[in-house]
Amino acid sequence: RTVGDGCEVLAVVKADAYGHGVKSVAPALAAAGASMFGVALVEEAVELRKLGIEQPILILGSFFPGQEADVVEYQLTPVLYDLNCARRLDSASRDAVESIDYHLKVDTGMGRLGFRVDRLDEVLPVLKNLKSLNMSGLMSHLAVADEPERPLTALQCEAFSAVAAKVEKAGFNP
Repeated sequence: RTVGDGCEVLAVVKADAYGHGVKSVAPALAAAGASMFGVALVEEAVELRKLGIEQPILILGSFFPGQEADVVEYQLTPVLYDLNCARRLDSASRDAVESIDYHLKVDTGMGRLGFRVDRLDEVLPVLKNLKSLNMSGLMSHLAVADEPERPLTALQCEAFSAVAAKVEKAGFNP
C-alpha cells in the first residue's frame, strides 16, 4: 500500500527501528519522504539527530527530569501528559530563548498515559501560561482500535472530538 497525496507519514523507529537497525532504516525513510519520526526515548531522538535526521522527532514516551536540555538542544517534540514535566520544559526553553513544540496527550479511555478529560479545565490554563511551549499536536491512544466490533473506539473518538474543540476554544491550534 502507498500513502496518498497530501498525507504525511510519521515513521516510528523506536527500539532500533523495531530491531531492523535505525542507522539504515531512518535515513532510508527520510529519503523516501517521511515528514516526522517517532521514538520512545530522548536517547533515541538524539541518535536520530546525530544520524542527520532533520525532520521533527516526536518523543512518544516524553522525557525524564534532567533531559529538558537535550529536548531543547536537539529541537525535539515531546509528548506532554504531566504538568510538572511541562513546567520543567518551559523553564529550560526560556533559558535557551527557544520555543518548543509539544503534543498534548489526553486519556480518552485507554487508562494509561495522558491528561484525563475531566482535568482539562485545570490543565489547559496552566499550559497556556507556559509561554515558551507551543502545542503543535493533540493525541490520544485508542485502546482497542484493532477490534472493530467493540464500541470503545467510537466512544474514544467522540471524546477526542470534544477534547479537540475544548483545546481550540482555550486558544490552542494543534
